[in-house]
Amino acid sequence: MTKHFVFSTLLGLLIIFAITGCFSVKSLNQQVNGKWTSLSAENLGNGTFGYRTFDLTPEKWEIHFTLYLDEARTTPVFTFRGNGSYKIEGPSTVVPGASNAVFYFSKKYVTLHTDNADLLKNFGFAGLGLQKNVEKDISEKGASFLPSVQAYGQEYDLLQLKDGQLYFGMRSNDMSTPDKRPTKLFYPLKRR
Repeated sequence: MTKHFVFSTLLGLLIIFAITGCFSVKSLNQQVNGKWTSLSAENLGNGTFGYRTFDLTPEKWEIHFTLYLDEARTTPVFTFRGNGSYKIEGPSTVVPGASNAVFYFSKKYVTLHTDNADLLKNFGFAGLGLQKNVEKDISEKGASFLPSVQAYGQEYDLLQLKDGQLYFGMRSNDMSTPDKRPTKLFYPLKRR
């Protein structure tokens, strides 16, 4: 076996891997296209519950996340809306079956659903000029624990489509760099 043959074989395998990897990323990008919602209220483990709606196109994404004080979703506190572009990078080396993705923020918004002074203070929304049921663009300055686009412009996440359900990575307070990417999947979403 000559060095040239070995090199040609390895080069061929790398090209095939690169091509099939691109096709699988492109295929996943097409498969996740659409609107996705939480199956039910998602227990966040601190007495609060979340409900998510994602809208994905091959190039853009948008999330609506509403925080509730009850599992029945009768007591909403706020809704966060964010959008931008995203990129599926390829297979995760940490979570089998998942892909690494980066979600870039173009805009961020918050809408309060309460005027309870204690809740507003506890969540850090007091004194920020927010009005109940009026969406406010927080892209430039952020609001409380929701940072501006400049301060927190992207999230390194996971993405997996399994049995007709879409999974993102387990949420944390900081997913701003590749080393802070989740290592587990979060609650599944169903296609609307």
